[in-house]
Amino acid sequence: GENSNPRAAMYGDGFFEEDQLLRDTYKIQSIPTIIINGRYDMVCPPVAAYKLHEKLPLSKLIIVEEAGHLASEKPIEKELLKAMQDFE
Repeated sequence: GENSNPRAAMYGDGFFEEDQLLRDTYKIQSIPTIIINGRYDMVCPPVAAYKLHEKLPLSKLIIVEEAGHLASEKPIEKELLKAMQDFE
C-alpha cells in the first residue's frame, strides 16, 4: 500500500535506507567523487551534500548558486558536463 510518510517513501521505496549513504561512506572512500548540488535544492539540501563531502576525502563539492534540484536545470547541466570531462 501507499506509505503516508514521505520520508519513509523516499528511502523505503528507493535505493537506500535512511542515512545509509552517510553511514556507509567508508565503503566508497577510495573513489574520486564530484558532488554537485543546487543552492536552492529543497529535496537534497546543500547541507546534506556538505556532510557527504566531509566523509569522502577524495570528493570535490560544487554548490551551484543559481540552481535547485533538477539535473535538467542549465546551471546544473553545465556543472555535470564539466564533471564528466574531469573524468575523461
